[in-house]
Amino acid sequence: MNTRPLLLALCLLFLPIASIPLRSAAVPQDRLPAAIRGQLDGAYPGWRPATVSEEVRAFFKDVRPDAEPWWIAGDFTGSGREDFAVQIVVPLEGHERRIVAAFLADGGEGYRRVELENGQPDPRVYLWLLKRGHEDVVAQTGKAITFPRDSVGVESSGPSVAYLFEHGSFKRIWLGI
Repeated sequence: MNTRPLLLALCLLFLPIASIPLRSAAVPQDRLPAAIRGQLDGAYPGWRPATVSEEVRAFFKDVRPDAEPWWIAGDFTGSGREDFAVQIVVPLEGHERRIVAAFLADGGEGYRRVELENGQPDPRVYLWLLKRGHEDVVAQTGKAITFPRDSVGVESSGPSVAYLFEHGSFKRIWLGI
């Protein structure tokens, strides 16, 4: 029995559903608003997108081929507007710093920048959109958490961190099993 037509039909049926989260997490480079690029240029002269290891790049190619590991878009504040987060590298007097910053839409054309992390570059670290409703485990307590809104995930081969926007600021949550 030839099962190819059935397999093709199933793929075509579920492809639109399977691609929704991937498209919502993907941010083509030309979609980073000029206002954000301008803030990055002003606050972090010489910045560039953070680079990731070949393993991370291969992971994205398999799981989220349209996404970039250095930036995400989502509704972090629950306002209904599109916010962004970036992971960049900034040159500083002979060394580099890794910056993770969120840009919260202010209702007009502007964004409020919130620096979430400032540390050493690490090619194993990447950004991941934790969609509203995402379930995980809080490392310190072992208790389950369901995210009430989109959140910034800073992922790596080691511990992962989520930044959940609550009461006007980001709350850092260590995630784990």
